Order: sequence, then C-alpha cells, then structure tokens
Amino acid sequence: MFGSLLPALARRTLAGTIPVVEALEARQLLDGTLGFDVDPGAAVAIVDGPISAVTKAAGSTKAVVTTVKAAKAKINAPKVVIAADFAEPNDTRNRAYNLGAVRGAQTWSGLTLHRKGNSDFYTFQTTTTGGPDDVVSLAFSNGEGNIELRLFSTTGKELRSSLGTSDGESIALEGMAPGTYVVRVYGYNGATNPNYSLTIRNDGPTASVVPSPREVAEWSVLVYMDGDCDLEYVAVGDINEMESVDLPDDVYVTTLFDRITGYARTSPDWSDTRRGRIGYDGGSNRIASRLSSVGEKNMGNAGTLSDYIAWATANYPAENYALIIWNHGGGLDGACWDDSSGTDHLTVAELTDAVAASNVHFDMIGFDVCFGAMAEQLYDLAPYADVIVGSEEVEPGDGWDYEAVLGALAADPQISARDLATVVVDSYGAFYGSSVTMSAIDTTAIPALATALDTFANAVANTATNNDWTVITSARREGAYFTYDEYRDLGNFMAEIATNAPTAAIRQAAQDVAAAVDNAVFANFTDSYYNSTGIAIYLPQPSFIYYTNYTGEHFDLLAATAWDDFTQLLFARPSTGANYWTIGDGERGPAERSVSALAATTTKLALSVVG
Repeated sequence: MFGSLLPALARRTLAGTIPVVEALEARQLLDGTLGFDVDPGAAVAIVDGPISAVTKAAGSTKAVVTTVKAAKAKINAPKVVIAADFAEPNDTRNRAYNLGAVRGAQTWSGLTLHRKGNSDFYTFQTTTTGGPDDVVSLAFSNGEGNIELRLFSTTGKELRSSLGTSDGESIALEGMAPGTYVVRVYGYNGATNPNYSLTIRNDGPTASVVPSPREVAEWSVLVYMDGDCDLEYVAVGDINEMESVDLPDDVYVTTLFDRITGYARTSPDWSDTRRGRIGYDGGSNRIASRLSSVGEKNMGNAGTLSDYIAWATANYPAENYALIIWNHGGGLDGACWDDSSGTDHLTVAELTDAVAASNVHFDMIGFDVCFGAMAEQLYDLAPYADVIVGSEEVEPGDGWDYEAVLGALAADPQISARDLATVVVDSYGAFYGSSVTMSAIDTTAIPALATALDTFANAVANTATNNDWTVITSARREGAYFTYDEYRDLGNFMAEIATNAPTAAIRQAAQDVAAAVDNAVFANFTDSYYNSTGIAIYLPQPSFIYYTNYTGEHFDLLAATAWDDFTQLLFARPSTGANYWTIGDGERGPAERSVSALAATTTKLALSVVG
C-alpha cells in the first residue's frame, strides 16, 4: 500500500530541493524504491529530510532512494547529462534520419535517447523481400532505461512492434516487400538511455527460403509452444532443455514460442510471439536461440498454426517432420489456450484443419499436453501423420524430457518415427516413474479401430439385453479412468465386456475392439494404478452429464461410425449409484457438476498441471 504513494511523494519531495535537482526524473522501481538519473561522476547525498538512504554505484547513472518517510526532503544528486547523437534532430517521422539502402547486416552504435520523451526516427530501404533471418533489432542496457521499437510504412501505418523488458528488442522483416520503412525508437514512459545500437539485417530469402539440396535435413522438428498462459515458466525450462542438446546439421528444431508477462523472467525477455531455430548453448539457463518477433499471435487460432508449419517447412526442409503441440490440453475440448487472446484455443477440428491445410504429412505428431491420446483426436489426425504420441491422463508440469528426445535425434539423425516416438514414451516413463501415462500409436491401424468401434456400437444397439447393459455399465464404472471421469481407457473397457457380456455378438465385437487397440499402440507406459492400454475414449456416466458437442459435426470419428449412438444409449441407462467426477488434483466429489463447478475444475487443472 505504501509503495503506491511513492510517485506522488517524490514529486512533492523534489519540489523544494535545490535547483540542480529540479530536472531529475523519479521512477518507482520494482522493489518500491525511487530511482533517479544522475551524472556517472557525481556523488549523491542526503541534504535534508527524513530519507533513510541514498545509494549510487561508482560510475553509474542511477541513484536509488529508499524509504521516503515524509513529504519534504532534499537530495544532492546532479542530474545526468546525455549527449545528443549524430542522427539528431530526428525526433519526428518527417525528420527521420536516413540510413540508406541496407544489404546484409549493418549496425549503428553510440545512439542515445538524450532527454525525457525523446523519440528517434530512422528510415531505411530494403532491396529484397525479407528472409527468415532478416530483422530490425536494438541492443541496450534495460537498467539504463527501457526502450521500445516500432516499425512503420512511409505513410505512418504501424506494421510490427517489439515491446519487451529485456536488454534488446527485435522485429522480423520476413516476407516484407522491398521498399522504404520507418523505425521509431523511444523510451518506455519517456525513459532516457545513454547508449543503444541499431542493427538492420536484409539478406533476402534466397539463402534460407530456397535451400540447396544438401540443406534438406533428416529431421525437422516443429515445436508449437503456447506459453501464453500460466505455464510460461515451464515453457522457458523446456526451451532450455532443447538448447542443452548439441544437434547435428541434419537435424532442425524450430519453435513458434508465445509468452505472457507475470510468470517468468528471462534474458532476453519478451511477452510477444517469436520464432526461429533452436540453437545449442551448452546448458545455460538463458534463452540463447535467435528468435525473431512476429508480433503478438493468437496460438488458439488455426491460421497461426498453419502459418508456422508453412514457414518452418519452407525454411527448414527435411526428409522427416515432427510436430509437437505444447500447452494445456482438454481432450475433446482441444488444446493451446492463449490468455492474451481471451483464452481462445484450438478445438480438435481446428487443429486438424490447420494440419490438413499445411499439405505436410508428418512422420510424428506429439502432444505435450494433457489428454492427448483420445480416440476421437487420433482418428481425425490419422490421415496426416504416421505416428501420434500423447497421454491418456494429465501431464505433470515438466511435460516431456526434451534432453532425452532430442538426444536420440543427435545420436541417430536417421532414427525412424516409431523409434523416436518410443523414446518419447520410454523417457517420459523413466523421468516420472509412476502416476503417469504415455503412448505411441500407429495411425495406419486407426481405420481398423474405427471399423471395430462401429461394429460394436451396432451390435449393442441391435442385440443388447438388460444383462448385457449391466456388464457394459459395470465395465465403464470399474475400468481405468482419468482426471476427467468421462475419459476412460478403451482397451480395459472392451476387455471386460469381451469376458462377461452374455450375448456372443457383443462379446466378439468387444474383443475385436480390444485387439484393434492393441494393434495400434506400439509403445505404452502405464503403472499398476491405471493399467491403461494406450487409447482413451469418451464414455459418459449413465444419467449424469452428456457432452453436448459430441457429434459428427465436431469429430470425424462420430461421422464415420455409430459410436456416438452408443454413448447416447449408455447415457440413457439408469444411474448405477452415486455419481462421481474428478477435479484437477485427483479428488473425487459427489454429482453436483454445475457450470460453475466445471469452470472451477478447469481452472484448478490448468493451475496444477500441463493440461
């Protein structure tokens, strides 16, 4: 509460000081103190007033005042004098300093924001369409004053911006047509800065957009990393895991990484969306990869995913492609909730459409999210990938072991998709040990699974007796279930029916589904608690709650089979006793699942796990 009064208090404090202090600018710092710009050679001292301390390191341009206890005080702190740079006067767009035509990378150093509210404008010309490595960037010390960067057309239309809080800013020029552009450099809240450098790179697209055949790698791994949520700090950790692996030239790993403020601080730091190739940094705890800003993207929009796939596969082509979806996952509800975009997210249908629109066939699609191994999602994505990896259950916050996964690629760049998926499953199981699930599915076996599900659903609809339904509801109630109670292990459910159903046709149909699951899943980690078989499916609790969007309009599996008819028949059965639902920390509660309760469940899950 006291900290909120400091800016007003500082203004009153400065009003009565000696003249040399009049022009000092006071800023509230993160720890609640006040900061002043001062001359690096000046000493600071308390002249008068109840101020507990004034400190300044030798040679620094910053003085810090702590614990202002009254409205009147005097400080002897001669103000900093920042010289104007060679480009002045360039304070307006009409007076912008012309940097000329840029070819390759050019840097201008010794630039300053010499007074409060100062903006520096520059114009430059590009001669080729921007390539994937082409950028406008700033380097500076954020502690000397936070600087912002914006890019405009010559008509004044803002094109892109970089508004981070680190020691640099960067705007990607990729795809921008040759022509004249205007850059505005200015201090956040009018801040000054005694030294910054401006770099513009314009290599053009030839080298990386149209690679020579030797640049076609063995693997190109695309990581769609939606850290624009409460998992941002985990996302930063996973990027650091990736950077710790020294990959060979014939393995590309790229990312589209969206962040948000409030959960993690890095150097460099940012809160927009950036993309680029992951580089080796020897295991440091900072993000060393050269990632360029593409503005703030909505990761819950299918177009963002399809655009990223197009960019990555054009600039980092390979014989084999893997796509990793990283964020929260909701199973039937989809994945990739983007907090900066109103918590928009990718539905299963949108995700499928984005992958289909890319015209890229993936050797592997991996879900580093919760509930990534649902039969409904597997069927929809099966035409676009050879292998799909995901968990039936929620994932712990750390998600996949990227050191192990990328380490396998580094050791054998010609590794097959099946073997790579097996590494994902095995390393995940080894990392956590228990209370988790992970499985790898051969998508060529998914059509046979769908046929078996259709046969089973029709057999039940046409021949089931009350005794059969007793077995079916018991199999649903007693089988392996997950944090969302209506998500049930398909193999266990069918195995129980195949053993105990009175009607032969139903027993055989259930056995065929169980066999199809076993044939599709080629790597599976589970434990004695779950004893899961690798594929989950929606099984509503009788007479409880039915998922209203569970229709063929939203899931291709339901359009192709009678499985939704079966789930409606199951839901219509009488309640088998006390209803239960599961919330994010594994607790179970009675059947009072209102809309508000569902919202609380989702929120709790999102706060506790990668789900």
